[in-house]
Amino acid sequence: MGNKLAILGLVPAAILAVVVSPVRVGADVFDVYGCGARGMAMANSLLTQTDDPCAFYYNPARVPMISHYFTVGYNTVFDSLYIDTRNPATKPSGDIPNTHGVVVGLASSLGIPRFRMGALVYSPVNRLQLQHSYYTDESEYFLTNRLYFSLVGDVSQVQTVIIGGGYQILRSLSIGLGFSVSIVTTLNESIYQPDFLEQEVIFINMDSAQSNEVAPLVGIFVRFTEMVSLGFSFRGKSAFPIKGEARVRGGLGGVSLPPDPDDYFVQEINAYLFYTPDKFSGGCGLRLSSSLNLELGLDWMRWSQFKNTHEISLDAPEDPPIRDSANLRIGVEKVDAKDRRFWAGVMYVPSPVPDQTRRQNLVDNDRAALSLGIGYPLKFAGKEIRGDLACQWQHLMRREVTKIEAFDADPDTEAIENPGYPGYTSGGDLVAVKATVNYSF
Repeated sequence: MGNKLAILGLVPAAILAVVVSPVRVGADVFDVYGCGARGMAMANSLLTQTDDPCAFYYNPARVPMISHYFTVGYNTVFDSLYIDTRNPATKPSGDIPNTHGVVVGLASSLGIPRFRMGALVYSPVNRLQLQHSYYTDESEYFLTNRLYFSLVGDVSQVQTVIIGGGYQILRSLSIGLGFSVSIVTTLNESIYQPDFLEQEVIFINMDSAQSNEVAPLVGIFVRFTEMVSLGFSFRGKSAFPIKGEARVRGGLGGVSLPPDPDDYFVQEINAYLFYTPDKFSGGCGLRLSSSLNLELGLDWMRWSQFKNTHEISLDAPEDPPIRDSANLRIGVEKVDAKDRRFWAGVMYVPSPVPDQTRRQNLVDNDRAALSLGIGYPLKFAGKEIRGDLACQWQHLMRREVTKIEAFDADPDTEAIENPGYPGYTSGGDLVAVKATVNYSF
């Protein structure tokens, strides 16, 4: 009992560590690659068969039935992406920030029958002590419309915190509730730009704050027979607004800007980062035999409410709106006589982003994925430990976009104002690897 209480004490400690960390909590990296090695290997199709604290993400109604109460894991992602523009003067990078992250999850019954609660925390280790900001130089300060794989890139650079619990009402029915949390951050930056004519300095002082965000999680699990189970979950949207102002003061070509050197320009900052859509998920779990399990999953992502910086910062006709999308997932699990587990999964994720034919350059592609994994049981101090390893390959299908030519457009200046003009082609591959240790205490 004492060991359980000691381990349970890690829950508030882990949450406190996240709260005091300067990293912004943001969009959900689990949506892209999966939670835990087993979740990744089964292509995120675990609404009815989760057996570790990743249930807080997949379906909190599964929490009362998990057999592994503590999980810790590490993931890394390698990318080979490309953005080829038709204008040779524009040379965007297809790279996304390196992804190296740690996930920790813990659940406990607190001595209450048919009940468990806990938390799941993901932290990118390469950004743990670095404030991720879009305003670290003059180009991003002005909210440039750069070409970038933001939907699969930015989410890997922020923390994800999920807190929840579940209760088994009947043997065949359980419910779960939880929430995903974002932590308020305040950013104060002083930026300078050299004047191209006389190398004088323009100072930009910026104060901004990101608001708190709480996205609800709701789950239901129903076991119809020993062979058939259904799971449903809902995760609310989160859009992370940055509010504030920038004060610009300095000189240009020997002329003070503004004329009074003690005065300054004020530019309002009103933008959104790391948008995560409403997600409605449904899954059907099939126990085909004592050693073979199959799960079919479908996610409905409400991307039509998408918010970003470009819609606010650019004074130009908007591209067609972002559309809702449905993701199909299939996962298979095979268990042998030694309780070794073998997993495989496939998924298809259509892009919610229409062709960016006007000013915006939100680069995104349809993705098809194949994943494999293995789980190996071990014994430590009389307790069961399972080590899991998974690998996932995602192919971003080639996509070609042609811009609508603006009135009186000069190809040279148009490329400066819009780096995607007159068009671009994107695609590539992502390879993710994840290792997880699950422990029952």
